[in-house]
Amino acid sequence: MKRSLLTLLPRLAVCVIASLLAVSFETASAIELVQGPSYEAEAQRLAQGIAEMETLPDKKEDGSFLEDAGIARATNMYPTRKGIILVTDVKVSGVVPTGHAAIVYSEDYCVESVAEGVVLGRNNWYSQYKNCAAAAVKGTTFAQDEAVGNWCYRQIGKPYNWSYYDISRRDAFYCAQLVWAGYKDLCGIDLNTSEAGAAIHPLELLWSPNTYKVYGKGSLA
Repeated sequence: MKRSLLTLLPRLAVCVIASLLAVSFETASAIELVQGPSYEAEAQRLAQGIAEMETLPDKKEDGSFLEDAGIARATNMYPTRKGIILVTDVKVSGVVPTGHAAIVYSEDYCVESVAEGVVLGRNNWYSQYKNCAAAAVKGTTFAQDEAVGNWCYRQIGKPYNWSYYDISRRDAFYCAQLVWAGYKDLCGIDLNTSEAGAAIHPLELLWSPNTYKVYGKGSLA
């Protein structure tokens, strides 16, 4: 028995080292991807496009649109409804230097994925970030949006997904992928665009033809 264990130990050590190297390479590749000058230029273009978008009022509970768009443009109230999407172009938690995304869970909390994984964060982006925007999804009811918010909440504790192009994963998530997956899996609505290839940049969630801006602050107003 002892001899068998001693024989296995070198093999186990090799496996552990190989796994650590794979994770390190994956992380380094992901960081290199989002820190390149071309990626930052693309993020700036997306942010400029969001700033130019018209701010519209949130939809009705059944998913239909309000008629008086001027009300939202005048008030620009920060949304606290479950299922609303939050984005910023500010670097968050040392991960993506060109943006971050989350989904509103309640008036006080949002669900987001940071370097530590999926967590429950404070829903205070209006004061936390100098630039931020919020979006509602077209074609869903409040109940569907709430279901997506609850689904994202159930992902809390899962690790961060450093494989930005692998959006099919459901055992790990990065910020924009988490929001995208919730609406894709539960509502069949794809919020991804071709702006970042197969990966999903946080600001893409507002570029999608399936969302519209309901709040903006700073350079994203």
